[in-house]
Amino acid sequence: MSGLRILVVDDNEDVRLLVTNWLSGSYDIESAIDGNECISKIKSGKVYDLIFLDVMMPGPKPGDLVESIVKYLPKIKIIYLTAVEMFSPTEEQEKKGYLPVITEAVKGYLVKPVDKTQLINKINEVMELENLMKKAPNKRITKKSVGSGLKNKPAKKKSQKKR
Repeated sequence: MSGLRILVVDDNEDVRLLVTNWLSGSYDIESAIDGNECISKIKSGKVYDLIFLDVMMPGPKPGDLVESIVKYLPKIKIIYLTAVEMFSPTEEQEKKGYLPVITEAVKGYLVKPVDKTQLINKINEVMELENLMKKAPNKRITKKSVGSGLKNKPAKKKSQKKR
């Protein structure tokens, strides 16, 4: 087990069970049926490294929920799970206020249905990027450098010719 603590928050029981079953052998994983249970777990002292968060479910709207999560877990990484494309919200999403909020904590999204490989790849991508940022906080991280370690070397100073 990697020691990574993951919370899956989704009102769809099938999604929760599937994701927790897929990840339970490799990660410390828990689930919550909605945003209220998510916040209750966090307020009770539970600490997570990563949260898979459904966008459309009962309880707090995504923006309010993310704000509450970050208040208690400032270093959390969130990956949205959504049934619709994030940047093409449906009329229902807009009417009900289920518009995903992009903050520093939100590291990406997956469109349902997802498969095990997509989940694991997204976890690895997010954690690898986090590790790169810790190793080199002032370096420019590019998509090319993710997955291949830090290949970027500091730029050499150009020698100035004396006149």
